[in-house]
Amino acid sequence: MIAQWGFLRRSLLVQIGHCRLGMSLLTACGLFGGMVFAQERSFPAHVDQKSLEQGKWKTDQIVEAGRVLFSAKFTRAEGAGRPATTGRNIPRSRRTSDLAFARSIGPDANSCAGCHNDPVSGGSGDFVANVFVGLGDPAWNNMSLSSEFSAERGTPDLFGTGIVELLAREITADLHAIRDSTIASAKKQGKSVQCTLESKGIHFGSIVFNAFGEIESEELEGIDRDLIIKPFTQKGTVVSLREFTVNALNLHHGMQATERFGLAETGSEDFDEDGIQNEITNGDATALSIYQASLRMPGVCLPRDPKQKAKVDHGKLLFQKIRCAGCHVPELELRSPVFHEPSPFNVFGTLSASNTKGIDVDLAPSIPALRPNESKFHRIPVYTDFKRHVIADEKHPHFNNETVEQRMLPTSMFLTKRLWSVGNTAPYGHRGDLTTIRESILAHGGEAADSCAQFEALGSDEQESVVLFLKSLQILPAGAGHNIEEESLPTLPYDSETDESSR
Repeated sequence: MIAQWGFLRRSLLVQIGHCRLGMSLLTACGLFGGMVFAQERSFPAHVDQKSLEQGKWKTDQIVEAGRVLFSAKFTRAEGAGRPATTGRNIPRSRRTSDLAFARSIGPDANSCAGCHNDPVSGGSGDFVANVFVGLGDPAWNNMSLSSEFSAERGTPDLFGTGIVELLAREITADLHAIRDSTIASAKKQGKSVQCTLESKGIHFGSIVFNAFGEIESEELEGIDRDLIIKPFTQKGTVVSLREFTVNALNLHHGMQATERFGLAETGSEDFDEDGIQNEITNGDATALSIYQASLRMPGVCLPRDPKQKAKVDHGKLLFQKIRCAGCHVPELELRSPVFHEPSPFNVFGTLSASNTKGIDVDLAPSIPALRPNESKFHRIPVYTDFKRHVIADEKHPHFNNETVEQRMLPTSMFLTKRLWSVGNTAPYGHRGDLTTIRESILAHGGEAADSCAQFEALGSDEQESVVLFLKSLQILPAGAGHNIEEESLPTLPYDSETDESSR
């Protein structure tokens, strides 16, 4: 910890001559007096967006600053808590509870890494790290975790999310181009024109531009009327890592980003009235977003035993045969690995490429799985179609276990989970209440009912092969390639027979 802090301290001191981070702030943080922890702060200074855009920070320095912020256990001295505002994604006054921390309404965590930590920082979380996405801050929600008032969510892993966002942006751009072409064609012909929406081999339904100059979107499949792919949250309601981060900082930590809660948007530099102004700068949010975007892609961990390895290969074929791959699409093509922060599709209240220069980060060098195919595109084994699907019915009701609707979406509808890390990010399901992959598969209904039935019809050995294949998709250790073999476990003196104490 001290060594890591020393590295960041040296990095920031080097930046002082280049970035003009603010002498008074650095002094307050104790960086010059040697009293690093004098103000009981979790991070040493804010990041300035302009200095990032002027190229005065190297990519590895931005990532390091983001890592420190991601691991920081935010304190009162830097703005943790939100006594006068709610956890909603839009500025809303005021809280009705005097609790500093509350599991039901938040703030509910000290750091990002407090929940995203399995198998390593940036990963998923145990059931104990679940959060509650509710109706804001009603008094009757303070002490209740009932599904009547809030939707319980497990912690998703963040590995490979920079590539996920890039894929979503490319699909969005394709769909918008089709829409714009359809509008132009309808206006030229003077009549209604229908178009099919398809990108990267995925069908998103169709739209009609009618004679009244309106878009009819009743035939859309799995996406919103704005045709913007939203690849984050269990419901697929968040456009970018930045939006995800700004939302989470306020809800889970009581740390407000100036781009949404600052003077320009709310007329106040201390919207939550905790005595701390400008708690998260634009530069801080950029560093956090780029750190998450830089987290390496998951890969494949194969068994050492040849027979088990053969089962994994067979399971991969069965996964296709029983049509799980219809939604969990194994590979999608990425045209460019250059990640521009912020996204051009960010919503109001989140910094967008339309109102700032931003910066580019090439994700290719740090991601061993990213290799161009014959057509010079990159094949990304993400195992999703970026669409929402109804995955529950009367026979399989498990995934319809909520009452509160999000963004007017059916309670049985969820974004197709990315499976590329499913092997070591248990537990499963949007609530994290399924302990095995097999349980999760058998809980599928609705649009996935046919695939579930086909899995049930397999013999036990074939079911095991499918599970072994999915267990091979994992977040791998730092520095590993895309494919590794499992580590050898130490030999322990287990009895071959059942232990006497359990008889």
